[in-house]
Amino acid sequence: SGSFLLRQFDTVQLEAPDDDKPYVGTILRLYEADNKKKTADVEWFYLKDEILEFSPKNHKNQHIEDKEVFLAEGEVEVVDNVLGSIRNPCYIVYLSPQDSLVEAN
Repeated sequence: SGSFLLRQFDTVQLEAPDDDKPYVGTILRLYEADNKKKTADVEWFYLKDEILEFSPKNHKNQHIEDKEVFLAEGEVEVVDNVLGSIRNPCYIVYLSPQDSLVEAN
């Protein structure tokens, strides 16, 4: 992973504490915390495994690709993250159910 410039509203992958799949989120704010650490407030996307675990009945008949993510809706937990936990920028393509190219099984 090389160096890269971060801006507000960039979407990034962040290190997961257990070295599992990286977290995905959008940077809402970049700032220096009281402890002088460079920090970001991040709005999260749920990964396939998380959406099936936390909302199985809403997605039980829906085909979900491994790389597909879902924007957290409603009360969104915004968490301070040290910038060093950011792996790299990533790109999100927003699709509505009508845009889907894959039929539900």
